[in-house]
Amino acid sequence: MHLSPQLGETMPSKKRKVELHADDQPPPTQAIMATPEPCSGRPWPDLPSELLGLVLLRLPSHADRVRLRAVCRPWRSSARVELDLLPPPLPWLLLRGGAFITLPDGAAHRLPAVPGDATHLASTGSGLLIVHGDGMLSLMNPSSLATTPLAALAAVLPKYISSIVDIASFQGKLYYLTSDVRKRQEELYIFGVDNAKQIGIRCISSTLKDIGEESWFGPCSTERYATERYLVASNDRLLMVRRWINLPPIYPSDSGIVKRTRRFEVFEAADLSSGCGRWIKVDTLMGHALFVSKGCSKSLSAGAEEDCIYFMHEDIKNGKPEDPFLDSGVYNMRDGTVAPLLTETLVAEPLAVHGGPWCPTWLFPSET
Repeated sequence: MHLSPQLGETMPSKKRKVELHADDQPPPTQAIMATPEPCSGRPWPDLPSELLGLVLLRLPSHADRVRLRAVCRPWRSSARVELDLLPPPLPWLLLRGGAFITLPDGAAHRLPAVPGDATHLASTGSGLLIVHGDGMLSLMNPSSLATTPLAALAAVLPKYISSIVDIASFQGKLYYLTSDVRKRQEELYIFGVDNAKQIGIRCISSTLKDIGEESWFGPCSTERYATERYLVASNDRLLMVRRWINLPPIYPSDSGIVKRTRRFEVFEAADLSSGCGRWIKVDTLMGHALFVSKGCSKSLSAGAEEDCIYFMHEDIKNGKPEDPFLDSGVYNMRDGTVAPLLTETLVAEPLAVHGGPWCPTWLFPSET
C-alpha cells in the first residue's frame, strides 16, 4: 500500500526549532539576500549551474531556496536561471491570527506588517489582501512585506451571492460555484456583463445523484456527513473538489468524537463551451497536487506529493482551540489514505499563534 508522506518527514529541508514571541518578526526576503557572504578564494562560486539546480530541486521550502541564493552572488545569478525549471515551492499556511507556518519544516512566524485595524485577511495566491476597518483595501507581499494601498472597490453581485461557495479564474474567465443544500444541486456559472450589469451565465446544473454520490454510502448507513466544495483550476482543467467530513453523533453530546475528513472526490467541468456542461468524476490529478481551503485553492505540479490533496482545519467554531491542525492532512487519491499534514513534533511549535478572527488559508510565495 502506498502511504502519503507527512510533511516534514520525507521532504528534504533543514529543520530548526523556532521559539516564537510576540515581538518576533521574520526577516523579509530582500534582507536575507542583501549582504551575501563573500566566497572569494573558495571553489563554491564555481559550482556548475546544473548542480546547483539539483540542489534546489531537493529544497521544496521557499525559505531554504532563499537562503541558498543568499550564499554568494554567483549562486544567486545561477539560481535565477534554474528557478524557471523547478517545481514551485511548497506554500505557507496562514493561521487565524496572521502568523504563518512554512512547510515542510513547520516553523512559525508572525507577519509584522498586518495593521491593527485589519478586519479581514484574504489570500490572493502570492499576496495578501487586507481589508481595513474603514473599508479601504491594501495588498501585501508576504515575502518582502511591501504593502500597496488599493482604491476602494465596489461591485454589484447577483442576489444569490449567499449561495456562492467558491470562485476561480480559468482560461481568462471568472467562474463561480453555487450549492443548494435543499435541492442537492451544484451549479457552475461564468461572471458576465449585460448592459453594464453583472450577470451569471449558467454552465453546469446537476444534482449529487447525477454524479454518483449514492454509491459510497450503504443503504442502512447511520453516519452523518457534511460537505465542503472547492473550485480549482489545474492546467487545462477546471476541477470541483468535494470534501466529505464525518460528523460526531448527536447523542451522547459528550462522546468526545470530533469532525474528521474521510475522503475527497474530484470532478472535471466538461463541455463548458457547448452551453450544456457537465461534471465528470476523475480519479487522477495528472501528476499535480491540490492545496484547498476556503480562502485560496491552487494546483501545483510536482514539488509536493503527486495525486494528493492537502487540506487544513477550517472549523473555527467547533474545533479544539489548542489544535489548529485537528482536521488537516494529505489525502492520497490513489489509495484513499489520509496522512497528517505535519508530524506530531512539528505541530507543537505553532500552537501558541493560531488564535485570531480570520480563517486559515494557503499562501504561495513568489520565487522572485
